[in-house]
Amino acid sequence: MANVTGEQLVEWTRRAFPDRAPKTRAAHASGISVTGVFRPSPTGAALCTAPFLTRGTVDVLGRFSNGSGRAAQRDRDSDARGLALKFFAGTADEMDLVAMTLALFFVDRPEDFEAFTAASVPVPRSEFEVSFWEKIKLSAQLKLPPEPPEADLDADLSPARLVEYAKTHPECKTAIGMLAGLIKPVSLGRATYHGVHTFLIVDPAGQVRPIRYKWSPLTGSQDLGDDLGDRDQHYLHDELRTRLAREPIRFALNFVMADQGDPLDRPTALWPVARRRVSAGTLELTDVVEDQESGERMGFNPTRVGGGFELSDDPVLRARGAAYTTSWADRDGS
Repeated sequence: MANVTGEQLVEWTRRAFPDRAPKTRAAHASGISVTGVFRPSPTGAALCTAPFLTRGTVDVLGRFSNGSGRAAQRDRDSDARGLALKFFAGTADEMDLVAMTLALFFVDRPEDFEAFTAASVPVPRSEFEVSFWEKIKLSAQLKLPPEPPEADLDADLSPARLVEYAKTHPECKTAIGMLAGLIKPVSLGRATYHGVHTFLIVDPAGQVRPIRYKWSPLTGSQDLGDDLGDRDQHYLHDELRTRLAREPIRFALNFVMADQGDPLDRPTALWPVARRRVSAGTLELTDVVEDQESGERMGFNPTRVGGGFELSDDPVLRARGAAYTTSWADRDGS
């Protein structure tokens, strides 16, 4: 593996968002912080000795986000929404789980991220003026026809460039194709969030099992599709505040158990849908954080785990840890 630094990964990410604001996250710049609790299940505690699964009800700090690093909040856009959670904040057992609505990542090697972000740099709207047949061609290749950006955008992601990138990086085709299927949720609490990478859980007997995880809303996912109506670019935050003032939002933490031959170090690769799923506990989010500025200073990191919930050999996961640390330091996090 090439020696890619966190600074490089952050620089490459920022290149894809030239209109980003200073002192903000390189990606997932627009977010809203929440609080709640996590209640582990007996099955989760039997499979994993991590403190968040063995100490009963645990307080949680969380942050929902849009995937973009753009300065402006754009809830109407198709985007990979994020859900980052922090357990045991400020203690020796502090642990983060960082997930998103896209089930896969775009690269298997950190060094490939430079070329991917280069293909993701926004292009002028004029470049979206492609022929009908070109749209058909792109659709057949990746099921990702180019859609013109909304009128108030001067530039946006170019599907055609991503198709060209995929020709030399075929491992990313599934993830790029999934972009076309990203839901526009009716609520941040009505979407499924995936941990993407493989982690290793250790049970009380010392047995190690590779898993992937996801947060599944107990009320089910709900996609608005193109039926956004008069919802504005802040509708997800507004809806979340209204919903939490009325009732908690609950997610099930599901472990997807690996089987023989499943790729453990390739975040671009899907596992078979028939893999066994185990409910490890329930997340209950109850309140929006009053001081959102403090929430924005808070740092999450997908590699901040341990004590029974450990990192796999996935090189992208480990590289992302360095990138999150760099991004947090650059924005004077606390």
